[in-house]
Amino acid sequence: MIIALLVGALVGYVLAIPPGPIGMASVRTGLRDGWRQAIKLSVGAGLLDLIYCSLAMWASSWVVDLSVRWKGATLSLHSPSNWSSSSS
Repeated sequence: MIIALLVGALVGYVLAIPPGPIGMASVRTGLRDGWRQAIKLSVGAGLLDLIYCSLAMWASSWVVDLSVRWKGATLSLHSPSNWSSSSS
């Protein structure tokens, strides 16, 4: 019973891996050069994904911060308190 559960979990985990170019390259490298080289390839691809995602998060945070600053400046210029002082 436990073995069937573990095999099912392993098969489910393997089937959840999306087939992509890096996955296929890892399989090809593993079959050709051994599993150690395939692990190195997979870890390298994961690190590059981490760097790419970090840069994307930083850039989107910067854009949101910039838009909040511009929106705040726009609201302070067009607030009702400035309307009454400009009409005098």
